[in-house]
Amino acid sequence: MFALAAVAVACGDDEEEGAGGGGAASGGGELQKVQYMLPYQDSISFIGLLIAKDGCFEEEGLEVETLPSDGSDYVVQQLIAGNVKFGQTGADNILIANATGRPVRGIAQVGGRGIFSIVVPDDSDVQSVADLRGKKLGVTDLGGGEIPLVKASIADAGLTEGDDVELAVVGEGGPAALNALQSGEVAAFAGANNDIAGMIAAGLKPRNIVAEKFRTVPTTEVAVMEETLQNPEDREIAIKIARCYRKGAEFAVENRDEALAIACEQVPEECEDEAVRDAFMDAVVDAYAVPEGAEHYTDHVPKESYDLVQTTLAAEEIAEPQDLETVFPDEYADEINRD
Repeated sequence: MFALAAVAVACGDDEEEGAGGGGAASGGGELQKVQYMLPYQDSISFIGLLIAKDGCFEEEGLEVETLPSDGSDYVVQQLIAGNVKFGQTGADNILIANATGRPVRGIAQVGGRGIFSIVVPDDSDVQSVADLRGKKLGVTDLGGGEIPLVKASIADAGLTEGDDVELAVVGEGGPAALNALQSGEVAAFAGANNDIAGMIAAGLKPRNIVAEKFRTVPTTEVAVMEETLQNPEDREIAIKIARCYRKGAEFAVENRDEALAIACEQVPEECEDEAVRDAFMDAVVDAYAVPEGAEHYTDHVPKESYDLVQTTLAAEEIAEPQDLETVFPDEYADEINRD
């Protein structure tokens, strides 16, 4: 579904195009050109961003160009290299970068919660991850975004990957992955909401077997380097991106059909199959649930969920726990949440 467009990251054109917000608007209502790098291409997965591109960014004085890329790791690399100043990457990627001395900051959680799942057919005897002992677990790819959750879930269930549970690549969600599940080739399937949506459209009635504590872990953040936040102009741009993203997501939750129509104008290739489109949209909107104790889904609340990311999902690559207050600062929340 999400074949990546060829990406020539505009390293040499950043200053000219205002990738870091360097090309400020100069009177006459001219919009400030900004580049924002995504983990892949524009998608219903980023419904809040698509809605923001339909009006909010312009109201904030921005002309935002989204850059597709080859995953969250790539986005972090480009931020660290200074090739882009604003991007969207995983909370785990941000923590890993900080653990290696790169001060990447996540200022707002925008990817929704629990977008990765481990599912079984509703009538399966498998009730939990622990029941996968001696069985195969289907994944989209051994380097897929679901892998940190898969590894953490297997370990949390007291199992060992490889010895107790074998990971089997069955590809992105859809008829092929569903066939692997229904034929017994794999006992469960792990993937993102778009993968599950494709399988639902093909006839799957899924049941999520992920432990409750893993269902609300944060996914992707509006991310910048610490030095970007130290520049008042760049900091304001980052806040505007996060604010519009939040408004767009909340609009989608409250106005699902209208939001879907707006999204389909921008990503028509994701709307060709109505069943897949609708299941995908439902899964994305569900992921925008506001966590207990938070005012908006973008808030870094509860902080314990971020600690869970670094102690389980990214534990293999983080030797020492990071200061969550520093890595995911809350000082911009009031401005991001401003209506």
